[in-house]
Amino acid sequence: MQANVRRGKRAFWLSATAAGVVVAVAVAVSYERICRRVVTLVLLHEADRLCAELDWKPAPRGDPPVGLRGIGTKPGSLTLPAGVLLGGFQFAPLGPDFWKRAAQPLSRTHRGWLESRYFSPEDVLWQIPEEPFSRRGKAVLGVVFAKTLCGSAGEAGEASDPWSFPPRLSRELLATWARPAARVPAVLEAIFELVTSDFQCLPGLTHDDDYIWRAVGESFCEALEARDWQAIILHASHPREKVRAGSLLLLWGHRNQSLAQAQARRMLDDPSRWVRIAAAGILASTGDSRAASILAQGLQEDLWRVRWWCGRHLFALHEVKHHALFQKHAAQEPEPRLKVHFANWMSALIRHFPGKEWTTCPPADVALEAGALDAFRGSVGGRGCVVRYGRMAYAWGDTAKRADIASAVKPLYTHFLFRAIQDGRIASLDDRVDTTELRLRALNPDLGGKDGEITWRHLASQTSCYGVQERPGEAFDYSDFNMALFFDTLFFPAFNVAPHELDREVLHARLTDRIECQDDPTFFAFQSPERSGRMAISVRDHARIGLLYLRQGRWGTRTILPLTDVQAATTSPLPASLPRTKGEPARMIPGQRSLGGGSNQTDHFGSYSFAWWTNGVDRDGRRHWPDAPHDAYAALGHGGRRALVVIPSLDLVAAWNDAGVEGREALNEALKRLAAAVLPPTGGSASG
Repeated sequence: MQANVRRGKRAFWLSATAAGVVVAVAVAVSYERICRRVVTLVLLHEADRLCAELDWKPAPRGDPPVGLRGIGTKPGSLTLPAGVLLGGFQFAPLGPDFWKRAAQPLSRTHRGWLESRYFSPEDVLWQIPEEPFSRRGKAVLGVVFAKTLCGSAGEAGEASDPWSFPPRLSRELLATWARPAARVPAVLEAIFELVTSDFQCLPGLTHDDDYIWRAVGESFCEALEARDWQAIILHASHPREKVRAGSLLLLWGHRNQSLAQAQARRMLDDPSRWVRIAAAGILASTGDSRAASILAQGLQEDLWRVRWWCGRHLFALHEVKHHALFQKHAAQEPEPRLKVHFANWMSALIRHFPGKEWTTCPPADVALEAGALDAFRGSVGGRGCVVRYGRMAYAWGDTAKRADIASAVKPLYTHFLFRAIQDGRIASLDDRVDTTELRLRALNPDLGGKDGEITWRHLASQTSCYGVQERPGEAFDYSDFNMALFFDTLFFPAFNVAPHELDREVLHARLTDRIECQDDPTFFAFQSPERSGRMAISVRDHARIGLLYLRQGRWGTRTILPLTDVQAATTSPLPASLPRTKGEPARMIPGQRSLGGGSNQTDHFGSYSFAWWTNGVDRDGRRHWPDAPHDAYAALGHGGRRALVVIPSLDLVAAWNDAGVEGREALNEALKRLAAAVLPPTGGSASG
């Protein structure tokens, strides 16, 4: 009988991999026992990868590594011996995705089920070396902490993944192993190793940055008591640099953030670069930019997790001057995961939105040359501002003064037309306007009742030929009678508001309040209902509208206007072949008012897109603004004296009023100077 037992044990140790799988199925009497064996195999596979990562020499087959405890055999604990776990058996043939497949049955289980039937504090503690001060020990300890200190990640009692353990286990682990004073340095070093090491056996940690801080920063810090914090603060002056750095990382989770900040400031001059980097990151996370230069230097470190730490906290400062630095590292970073982060940080810095006040910065921070902007201002005059990367980088005159913008308001009519279609108030751009303004049907019977064919598209593109003899769509007629009809028919019948409600119910509620305009824009620039439709707006608020369109209709996390509508409005110029009206008059609705001017005021030059002026090509093949970027578009009033300019390729918005710019040539010169102020990318560095 004893001989049979010895032969059975020998066979087990010689074929642990196959036996583990076969036994898991053969002896299983329930689904729970099968899942238990699956967990064992997952642990085996991860331990093997950890050994390879650390170049851990396997112990002789059958003998557990020196310093490791054996696994308990009581009900509820894993039953394979430690020698199998770290005994040198290779599971590489299972493939890197094995753990994902093996863990699938557990991902649907309840937190209490996992806790009560499969894991106990002893199952965790056996993995911890008795002497954890070597890199191996600290690495294993870091793995254990990562797997046990994430109990707060689940919601409503459910485990967020197969390795989420309840906070109770965190507290028991802390009480039984980490709290003794002699082991505090090892714990702190383990935390540092966890942050700076890249173990492939930690799929959740190495691919989701915030997971680490939920694991270490929440569950562990919640379990700490006052005496623990005192020990951690005391070890901030420990002789070993990684202990000091680890103490800072844990202080980051202290409820009293001023304590952590004060400690971090004191440690900015620490002789260890690890400590300085940890301190700089903590300060940056609170918005303190004094340590930015340390983080910028840390982007050159060999360990990619350290580079990630530095980049993450440099980004937390939200200073656009770091854009060039992220751009440089996005191109040069060898670690694919971090390369993606640099690209995302760079994009996020660009896609900034102002709050109730504009975020301002020096021109150099957004790669603009101040002297060139001075020249641009000199050619424009009046008052205005320049916005890049969502920040106001240059301004002159009284940017808060509200004033009429003349025809530069017309793109907003189209904006609200698209909104009316989105709201179901109007069927489509090609819906006929005479369903709203019935008097159009009786006009000009001698011309075939042509005005009954006018659509919303015709009004928005000034091709309605309202008041001239061509049929709708046959010619372009830049007419303030057309635009007055557009405004009056859209805002009052379609939106069903009275004139005194127009600003509050439509302009503010659907646009300017949502982008947090500061100076109370109004559709009544001349304070008279009879002259409604002329907008008074400050240049800084007008620039917000430009930024909304630059960001493709989004403001922060909200969509104000769908992307397709923004693109249609700004990139659909009339064909150059469309003729300009001959100007022969036709009857209009009796008492038809004008927005201020007459009809047939200008040609479209192949550049008129739903009331926006684009940089198109005219009938003679000439670019509208030959010295400006081809993707530039603008809302123009009085020939350019009042303007909003958007240049997507340069991420640039400019607005001005009461300027000296008038006509295509003058506007081309102004846009040329504006574009010349943009500095070429240099991949520069951050400054402290």
